[in-house]
Amino acid sequence: KLLSRLRKALNRTSLRPTRHLPDNTVWGEICVLLRLCLSTSFDSGVQSQLYLPELFHLVTMLANTGSTEIRLMVHRLLVNTIHAMCTTFPLEEIKLARLKALLLSLSEPRNDSLFNIPCRDGVSVSSIQEIGVPALNATESLAVLLAEVSTVAAPSIDLSNAWRSRWMSLVASTAFQSNPAIQPRAFTVMGCLAREDVDDDLLYQVLVALRNSIGRFM
Repeated sequence: KLLSRLRKALNRTSLRPTRHLPDNTVWGEICVLLRLCLSTSFDSGVQSQLYLPELFHLVTMLANTGSTEIRLMVHRLLVNTIHAMCTTFPLEEIKLARLKALLLSLSEPRNDSLFNIPCRDGVSVSSIQEIGVPALNATESLAVLLAEVSTVAAPSIDLSNAWRSRWMSLVASTAFQSNPAIQPRAFTVMGCLAREDVDDDLLYQVLVALRNSIGRFM
């Protein structure tokens, strides 16, 4: 219920869109729900397995946003989710070793930029804009990492495909809403997930959306 509420709150930001999420009237509710979701995420294998697409969608849309406290909460939510996979999923040794390596990489200084969290020497990296080339590069790198997690952590190929399909559905529903705060992120994640077997209708919708955006820009 918490994850559903958080996802719906994120969707409501498109009703009165702003350039940055923290400026939106729904931001306060998003922060409260995010804190509650974090509190339920530790060692929750059931939550990780049933709602992995929702968690990955929320993480990619909210990472690198807001105050340092909020960015750290998004990072911890992801770490807790993957930690729960490592401790509760019935995985082969090779897959488990790779999943633990991916989990460890999230705590390395080189990946701090994915969440725009303070550097290890205490210097803030908040100069990175929420929407811009550096931020979208960080979103792409994060989406690629999470896509690998969804493949490695799945106990079966069918479940992996189900996760990716659901994640793609959530991203697509966000990408085609006029919302400058998260729409570019959604298109970036979609590009990572749809690198093969792209549906013609989806490609057409992407082109229409980009045409309209370029028209407004010009």
